[in-house]
Amino acid sequence: MASVWLNSSFASEDTWLDTTYVIPSFIKEFGTEVLMEHGRRVRAANRNNLLSSEAFSSLCRHVFPLLPEHDVKLLRLWLKKSNRLAIHREESGLEMMKLSVSPEKAATSPTKQDIALFKLHECSAMLASQVERIFSDVEKCTEKAREMQKLGVQDSALSWLRRRKHLLKAVGQKQGASDNIEQLMNDLLSVQDDKKIAEAFQQGTHAYRDAMADLDVYSIADTMDEFRELHEKHTEEAAELSGGVGDGAADADGLEAELEALLLSDSLPKQASSTAGASSSSGLPQSVSTKASATTQASQSAATTTAAPGFTVDMLPSPPTSPTSSATTLAATTQKKTSPVAILD
Repeated sequence: MASVWLNSSFASEDTWLDTTYVIPSFIKEFGTEVLMEHGRRVRAANRNNLLSSEAFSSLCRHVFPLLPEHDVKLLRLWLKKSNRLAIHREESGLEMMKLSVSPEKAATSPTKQDIALFKLHECSAMLASQVERIFSDVEKCTEKAREMQKLGVQDSALSWLRRRKHLLKAVGQKQGASDNIEQLMNDLLSVQDDKKIAEAFQQGTHAYRDAMADLDVYSIADTMDEFRELHEKHTEEAAELSGGVGDGAADADGLEAELEALLLSDSLPKQASSTAGASSSSGLPQSVSTKASATTQASQSAATTTAAPGFTVDMLPSPPTSPTSSATTLAATTQKKTSPVAILD
């Protein structure tokens, strides 16, 4: 019912915005979806640009492709009534809309920069459309000139070429105007960015000053002195708590004795490894070197030994030897056993 009444009186919406009427719940749901889609576009472009009536209808039908025209108008009415849509109208009849970027925020009124950017964008779109149309005419002139040339109508072909040249000149002029508009738009956007940066600097400076209002150099120095005193006190207390309660001298003597025992136990494997190294240098396996030491000790206690059946070998007493000389003695003994020399009685 409200939709039918709206179709008949939408042209005078400013006269009945304060009246009481019923808005269907689905219109409010549609409006929320439209605002969310608009917010996504604004975040992607980093600009909340103004919309024309055609652009607003296109946005609504992008979200709801089958939305009727009268529901689009009712949706526009609800957005304006709920302060989610701000409309600016020029005396020439040009209408500009500024939507909120989210359902929770109200729309702000268009600024002078917003209006200027909207008009420049409209002019740029108009020039682009004109250039496209002129290029189409240039192609037609080229085809006509080629056709007249084939038919032998020289004057007509030249006429079409002159028209083509005139159109190309117009294209150059319009493209120059379009480039100037783009430059001006970029400058306006840059100024807006600079203004935002300046406002951010001002807010940051004010916040910085407010944050430092309660700070004082002398109070900071007193605080640091108090902190140092507390730290020293805590260090002393921790040292007292971690100190031993037994006889420190006795503990130290025990630890030194344990350290000497560890060093002695570490030196024994080194001596054994040096003996093994000497055996390796003589060309004998480690097991043979070990047996050599045992054989040397046995040779010192016995004067004679049996070398082979029926033969007796007289052995002279060997002087005390070091581990290295023991390995050498074993090598000599092994050579004797390999090629025994018998000394007969």
